[in-house]
Amino acid sequence: MVELKNEAYARVLKRRANRLGVPLEAAENVSSSKPVYLVAAEKAASRLGTTPEAVLQDDLRRLENSSYPTPNCLTPDDLEDLLDGLQERNLTIETLLEPEGVRLIANPDPSWAGQLNHLATCDPCRTLLSACRPSKEREAAFTEFVGKVYQPAVSKA
Repeated sequence: MVELKNEAYARVLKRRANRLGVPLEAAENVSSSKPVYLVAAEKAASRLGTTPEAVLQDDLRRLENSSYPTPNCLTPDDLEDLLDGLQERNLTIETLLEPEGVRLIANPDPSWAGQLNHLATCDPCRTLLSACRPSKEREAAFTEFVGKVYQPAVSKA
């Protein structure tokens, strides 16, 4: 079990390093006295040749100008229902993410027609839907993790 914890820590550390744009050693030594968002802004500023304040101001401007979420946007609960509906029809998220994906679904549930039309035109909702789809790498890692953790219990039974 210690080995699995070490693997999980290594994966989290790798993601932190990627997010901050720093080497693994630097990601492990991020000072807790400075907020992570500020460290990320400093690293982004370094990459972009600007100041951390400019990065944060740009983020704020994008948030203030964003129309997301609108009353028509999908919530995480809506997405869960949608994914269940897709599974019942043997369809995938990829089907909806294709340029004409929403139109490819034959006779959608009438209660979903408005939301599917919204999904076809709302980039933030499409991004949220896309985030529901694990990468093949993460899916394989999860399957391997479950096998390591639960296989010994199954073989003892």
